[in-house]
Amino acid sequence: LTGTADANRYPFHLFMFEVPVGTVTGLYVHWEGYGYCDVSSQPGGADLFMWKNASQSWSKETFYGQTGNPTDRLLEMTEGDVADGYVDPMGRVYVLVVGRPSERDTGPNPGTVTGELRTDFIYVNVTLQGQRIDPEGLSLAVQPMGTFWEIDGAFTGKTTLSSGSRLVQALQSAVDAATVLPSNLTVPIEVGLEDVSPSTVRLSNLSVVYTPVVNLAPTWSSLPPQTMFEDVDAEGLLDLDDYTDDDWSNTSLVYTVVDSSTDAIEAVVEADHFLSFYVRQDHWNGRAIFKVNATDPWGLNATSPTIVIDVIEVNDPPQVVNPGVLVGTQGVPFYYQVEALDVDGDAINFSIDTEAIPIDPVNGEFDFTPTNEQVGLHRVTVTVTDTRGAETQVWMELTIGNVNDPPVIDGPDQLSGMQGEYLSHTFEVEDPDMIHGDQLTWSLEGDITVLLELELHPVRGELVWRSPENDAVGSHNFTVRVTDGSGESDQLAFVIVIENANDPPRITPIEDLIVFEERVVLHTLHASDPDMDVDPEERLAWTVEPPMFQVADDGTFTFAATKDQIGQHNVTVTVTDR
Repeated sequence: LTGTADANRYPFHLFMFEVPVGTVTGLYVHWEGYGYCDVSSQPGGADLFMWKNASQSWSKETFYGQTGNPTDRLLEMTEGDVADGYVDPMGRVYVLVVGRPSERDTGPNPGTVTGELRTDFIYVNVTLQGQRIDPEGLSLAVQPMGTFWEIDGAFTGKTTLSSGSRLVQALQSAVDAATVLPSNLTVPIEVGLEDVSPSTVRLSNLSVVYTPVVNLAPTWSSLPPQTMFEDVDAEGLLDLDDYTDDDWSNTSLVYTVVDSSTDAIEAVVEADHFLSFYVRQDHWNGRAIFKVNATDPWGLNATSPTIVIDVIEVNDPPQVVNPGVLVGTQGVPFYYQVEALDVDGDAINFSIDTEAIPIDPVNGEFDFTPTNEQVGLHRVTVTVTDTRGAETQVWMELTIGNVNDPPVIDGPDQLSGMQGEYLSHTFEVEDPDMIHGDQLTWSLEGDITVLLELELHPVRGELVWRSPENDAVGSHNFTVRVTDGSGESDQLAFVIVIENANDPPRITPIEDLIVFEERVVLHTLHASDPDMDVDPEERLAWTVEPPMFQVADDGTFTFAATKDQIGQHNVTVTVTDR
């Protein structure tokens, strides 16, 4: 129900009751509560309306009014023969209670004061077919003891409980079962009805005398020193409930860390009563001191004795910065220092798993000029070890780039051979880059008179002269050249000396001679010797068998046959070199 925005806004409560369906000859409505608006000129009061089904309207049946502060009031309505006019065909009864409206307060604190309406309880009894209907199966219980009083059948009167009744016992049991806390204790009193008929149960003149709690502050026992290891958290190290006592229950204590000697270790209360310690500064060790407050539910607290935590040193391996991938160049000085630190202050030593590259064992420096033998990829492990044996290994990759080195032919400057014999020689060459896959190419130039008779393998550098002829006897000048894959080369001038091999002379065929007695014949024999062209000292000597005449060195002879030589003679002429 509303009026203007600032005033005449009515509070109301609307109730619906279900009663047995039938001819209702009596209806009794009972409401207790109060309505008021806290303005000095506004009287307290409330109006009770009933819904009439025949006229479909609200009918004001009764009211109360009183000036002053809120006071409990009751409204009652009793109807006889017309009672069924308030019950609809579904057995429903509607009750409307309207309180005092809001008012403007013109006093020291002007403003609009809202009207209030409070219902303590309301019930309806009906008379059906000449019989009053009341609730049945009434019981009253105080938890947790269960029902302590009950009655069978309709309850229309009252009962008085003595001081020695089970109600007192039930209340005491409920108090004993509750946790002692600095707050009000609520004991539920439950009323149970087996019947839904309207009824009223009133609990009157109930008072409870109690003894208030006398609270003392918690107490602490001494805590033994505790240990934890450097860099390792200690969760749940202490159960604080084991070292406290309270006059009611130490499990209700609240713990708070109130003092700490260092920020390196943090003390934290977890799961209400476990004290854990967490590392907040790496590699810290030493003694940490803490204190904790224990506060009971009433707010009294006590500070613990000193809690000593000894953090035991743990040897830490050296900390090393991973060098990663490094690059150097052959012939160019290379420098790199491995960065390492031992947080414990221990001396450290450096080592490497290869002898191909050097490292300073004291300061971890790589300081060298890469050679051709060090060209290539080196995947190595650097180990840094402290004096107590803790070590850290890091992987490193160092690539030394190659700088091309020209090939160098290692002599000789003269080769010797023999006429008609197989001559072979493989030139030796030094090229440091061959171990890195450098390819060499050979070529030859020189004395064109015999050059075509020589073979030079373009890859192996092998020179072959299969069978020097007689005209090759003597010295021949050549130049051999080797070239690497980058185009750099070396050449060698050398001489091949072919020594002469003696060749037998050959006589030109001689025709038969016919001579006459005592007539002088002059004849020349012809012979060839290849060595005559290459050996100035080569000479030919002639012999005749039988010795019928003598042949000069130049192959000429004279012959005058005598009488006793007449006839045919077979003569063998031999030519010999020397």
